[in-house]
Amino acid sequence: MSTSGLGPGIEEIPSRRYGKYYPRHKIGEGGMAEIFRADVVENGVMTTVALKLLKPNQSATATDM
Repeated sequence: MSTSGLGPGIEEIPSRRYGKYYPRHKIGEGGMAEIFRADVVENGVMTTVALKLLKPNQSATATDM
């Protein structure tokens, strides 16, 4: 895991967008998901939030149901 000087256990991730969320740094991981520090802009105000993304093997599609 590379930390890029961000602190212990914080991994920088490539720029990507999930809807209105812009993940900045991976801050944790479990068996089913990864947790990222992310920015979201709503009504011209930027807020930092925690974003939980399911790992590909944990997410269901319409054909799985």
